[in-house]
Amino acid sequence: RMYAKPVNKYPDNPSIILRISSGTEDLPRATVKDVYNQLVVDMEKACGLLDQHSSSSKAYIGANAAHGILARLYLDLGDETNGIKHANAALKGVNLMNTAVYTADFCEVNSETLWAFECPTDDNQFYLSLPSFWYLCGDDYEDAVIGYSSLRVSKALINLMEDKDIRKTQFPKDSEINDYMTTKIHSRNNEMGQGSFNMLRGSEMYLIIAELAADKQHYDVAKEALNVVRIARGLDKYSGTDAGLADEIQQERRRELFAEGHRLFDMKRRGLALTRTGVDGHDLWTSQLDLPAGSDRFELPIPQAEIDANGELTNNDQNPAYK
Repeated sequence: RMYAKPVNKYPDNPSIILRISSGTEDLPRATVKDVYNQLVVDMEKACGLLDQHSSSSKAYIGANAAHGILARLYLDLGDETNGIKHANAALKGVNLMNTAVYTADFCEVNSETLWAFECPTDDNQFYLSLPSFWYLCGDDYEDAVIGYSSLRVSKALINLMEDKDIRKTQFPKDSEINDYMTTKIHSRNNEMGQGSFNMLRGSEMYLIIAELAADKQHYDVAKEALNVVRIARGLDKYSGTDAGLADEIQQERRRELFAEGHRLFDMKRRGLALTRTGVDGHDLWTSQLDLPAGSDRFELPIPQAEIDANGELTNNDQNPAYK
């Protein structure tokens, strides 16, 4: 997904090297559809095995997480039947947090966790580790530590949320620099390097069901899944039109999944443009990054070392934006 065009729009484009047997021979880039076909085979097998033998620890990929990963694959492929089937399997025994526990438990293994990266007290990770980038402050979000753990957000993102949305409580404004931060991913007990990061959650599965169903005009199924997430976050049920449902589901993905690594892939899958307006009217980046839908810059460059080391590749195999 990072080095290739989206499978639902460019299935025959080059993807990564697909090596499915032991060996050292040079190989060309496989097509996107061939890589996805192998991913589906592997994950279907994994789901069958883990349904019989699974760990209770969410630090491991258990049955729920395996079904969730496969649901993501089928979302990319636009396969409503299989995507909904595996999203529902991932949700077995899973309940979304309500507003009363959302803030306290979001960054812990909780009732909607499918798979989590955990940093316990006996495995503390400090500077330049993943947990060192988690928001660090007291329980009342006062005295925030200003640094690379204080991520800024655009007011445009905050404006997507209604005042009664529990997720809107995650944006304190720092008076010193006059910018909004997000406390969504935060450390445990104000201790750097401690806490949990939920890499796969139940709410994402409901939004997968909603998107796949809406795209096939199965609006009742889509609304039911979307409303599970909305109600859990303190909102009313969706009251818009069927015609506007697909767009609303993408807005809900922005509200629910921001800072969890989904937006780039959502834009690629849906054919959306990137419009970066900066934070509160001023640009914190060195260059403007507005990109049209389908831009070649949505794909990362193939590392030159990989091209140089592989006799089946030349510089013509580099992704278009970097030739």
